[in-house]
Amino acid sequence: TKTMLHTRREVVPFNQIQGITSTNVCAYSNGDDHFFSLERHYYHGIFLGFKWECIEFARRWLLMSKSCIFSNIPHAADIWNQLRTLERVTDGKQISLTLHLNGSFEKPKRDSLLIYPRSSALPFGHIAVICDVIPGYIRVAEQNYEYYNWSDNYSRQIPLLYKNNCYYIEDEHEVSGWMTIEDDENLEPLDETKLDLVLKQYQQTNPIGTFERCIIPNKNTHLTFSWLNENDKAEKLFMDLYGSDLIRTDTNTLPYYKANQDLLLNIGGVSNELHDMFLNATNYVLQRDELLKKFCIPEIFWSKIRQSWLNEKNLTMTGRFDLAFNGQEIKVFEYNADSAAALFETSIIQEKWAQKLNFERTFMSGFQIHHILVKNWKKLSSIKRVHILIDEDQEELLTAYYMQN
Repeated sequence: TKTMLHTRREVVPFNQIQGITSTNVCAYSNGDDHFFSLERHYYHGIFLGFKWECIEFARRWLLMSKSCIFSNIPHAADIWNQLRTLERVTDGKQISLTLHLNGSFEKPKRDSLLIYPRSSALPFGHIAVICDVIPGYIRVAEQNYEYYNWSDNYSRQIPLLYKNNCYYIEDEHEVSGWMTIEDDENLEPLDETKLDLVLKQYQQTNPIGTFERCIIPNKNTHLTFSWLNENDKAEKLFMDLYGSDLIRTDTNTLPYYKANQDLLLNIGGVSNELHDMFLNATNYVLQRDELLKKFCIPEIFWSKIRQSWLNEKNLTMTGRFDLAFNGQEIKVFEYNADSAAALFETSIIQEKWAQKLNFERTFMSGFQIHHILVKNWKKLSSIKRVHILIDEDQEELLTAYYMQN
């Protein structure tokens, strides 16, 4: 008899390295298909995209491997129709791209860009780098496709078929084709000892953004539309606590706060960075008995805390930063890690409020929270029973009802 061993592939957490190409370009995990980090990534002042989207990797790979960049195209699928040239950042020279439809007479080449169109599985398309071509396969490097550690210096290999004198890349998703780079063999990696040669037109500062208090005037009558679901325990409790008016009873105006996109993105980036800093600080304390004593934690619990940290630190459910913004800088007051305060209001109430008022917005402040909570609970799917501990506090009961949903 033959014994088959099956190993479960572990998802690489967001912001951690999945693999490194043969040209020493790292690919980072985005965590899952639906997560958007809100964090811009700059490399030596050159904007590459958002962490860790597929376009960010393609632009960073081109910059580090070829000293080239391409214009900011938000969605990978649009690269096929909109991109025809790269630009070398040291002299601005335009480098032509040649398109090859899947099913081309010409065989795919190493260091080409592989483009996928939009589909139900890839709503924004996808871009990868062909890093090798071997008999019957191409090998690609990429981000935001799968979230496992690479087994080699590429993420996966895809069948390459030759039939009727044409080459077909046979992936599970439709492929638009590949784009080869003109004079590719003469393009050199970015020399990081000579960054002064990078043209200023390719470098930019990260704008901090704006935050303002706005008012919709002349709301002389209370709006008491049926905008919440009385059959939902959490929404019913919210109505019992705060009423069903869409505006406060002490004003005839409708105030709200508006952050522009730059500030929204900077808050996302700062929050990710701060979260990592707090994790590192926690890890530092847990490794030192003399520091644990300063937190007045009884020694009997130390081993259990350390074991939990070792096995479960990536199972964080939520956290809330208290931040200050003076128009120029974002600073942290405190981090309420695993805090649930204002969770229901941010993820559900604000969005329903905006929908009922036909309020014009791009994003609400909690636009990803509900999805991330669902994802985090799925991580705990092996746990059969969950205990939610609350004080005799109506706000905590509100959150408990929401979590039960």
